Amino acid sequence: MNQELLTCKQVTEIVPLTQSTIYRLMRKNRFPLPVKIGGRNVRWLRSEVMDWLKSQPRATGEIKANAA
Repeated sequence: MNQELLTCKQVTEIVPLTQSTIYRLMRKNRFPLPVKIGGRNVRWLRSEVMDWLKSQPRATGEIKANAA
């Protein structure tokens, strides 16, 4: 299986979060963990990032009708 690997910069372009927020969520097990590719280099699987994004709840709130 050929999985696309993303750098942290690429992840932040897809998911509107800062790098520090991504790492904070990872520590809380609320964001996909990266794959070590050697040394200190890590990459995220695009499929896992996209699945995480799709799993996030939609904003709630009432949509107000136009006031007449």
